[in-house]
Amino acid sequence: MLKTWKLRLGWTAIGAVLTTVGCFDFDKAQQDCEGEARCFPDDLLPDGGRPDAGYDCTPTRDTDEPDDTFEDSNCDGVDGLADAGIFVDPASGIEGAAGTKDAPLKTLGEALQRLRDNTGPNRPSFVYLAQGTYPENGLVLDVPVSLHGGYNGAGNWLRAAANVTRLQGGAVGLTVRNLPEDAGVVLDRLVVASSEPSTPGTPSIALHVIDSQAVRLRSDTLWAGRGAPGQEGAPGAQGPDGGSGTAGGE
Repeated sequence: MLKTWKLRLGWTAIGAVLTTVGCFDFDKAQQDCEGEARCFPDDLLPDGGRPDAGYDCTPTRDTDEPDDTFEDSNCDGVDGLADAGIFVDPASGIEGAAGTKDAPLKTLGEALQRLRDNTGPNRPSFVYLAQGTYPENGLVLDVPVSLHGGYNGAGNWLRAAANVTRLQGGAVGLTVRNLPEDAGVVLDRLVVASSEPSTPGTPSIALHVIDSQAVRLRSDTLWAGRGAPGQEGAPGAQGPDGGSGTAGGE
């Protein structure tokens, strides 16, 4: 379906560009604007939109679980449910922060621990991960929460396919453990990578799923490193005694 788009440049700015360069490549400007998530379809930019998103927006649904359309359908500022998630940004997040889109945590490990400690009925169901690298060893997902990557990060939690969220773990990039079938866990738009261990006999595993059911992977990339060399074998058993030698010649 053909959609029109609004380029948010005032006439003064456009006039300055035209005066300076003599002509203006509107097609390229539109492509750059869309690629940087600064332009939105007309049907999301009418006057009087809800202010929660931080931009003009008209809600089309009350619910908005993260999906591949990247649309903020309920106009709460994120592709997803802002009130039902924890936000993490490795670049601008702060340890001990509230975990909201305006005050994200810095590490996924802290977000998962906070979820373990929260056993109440209002425990968040989503973790929203900004683009960037998360160099965290020993990550274990053992609570019923989905991990969604591909977000811009603090100040602008719009989502784009070009945003890469990379979990860079140790010998095991991410362990998923003890999740029942009704947990409904989704790992979405993540690069999960494991290191190359040096301890002999240690494997390199990007994603290790243990005693868990119905874990769904969506648009993920798994990178396993090379495992360490095998361990040296144990010494062999002592061989049997040799037989008697033959008699010597005269």
